[in-house]
Amino acid sequence: MSHFNDGNEHRLAHGHNRVGKVTKEYRAWYNMCQRCRNKNSKHYKNYGGRGIGVWPPWEKDFGVFLRDVGLAPEETLTLDRIDNNGNYEPGNVRWATRTEQCKNRRSKPNILRDPITGRIVRVLPSIF
Repeated sequence: MSHFNDGNEHRLAHGHNRVGKVTKEYRAWYNMCQRCRNKNSKHYKNYGGRGIGVWPPWEKDFGVFLRDVGLAPEETLTLDRIDNNGNYEPGNVRWATRTEQCKNRRSKPNILRDPITGRIVRVLPSIF
């Protein structure tokens, strides 16, 4: 991805990617881009592989991302998509707690199987 190799101007201008100190916000932006664009990322299959993308102005420029999303209000918060099937874009991201993120996962059905045949007996509703 070219925006990681095009010089220091977009990174150092905002002071979030200095040698030895990468901020939470820069790390969140970088990881978001990697999950959605880098097919070698271990998380690509759950993001880019599902069609999840990054709004082009954010992908191109950390400063635009930072301006729109803002600093994380607390160190413990992480970047979260409000609609898990939606892109990383204005109106669909927030800084969220671990608990909020756990409640905002794609639901996996709870399946009850017959212990002898292994056949599905019924699908139980998800707890989230």
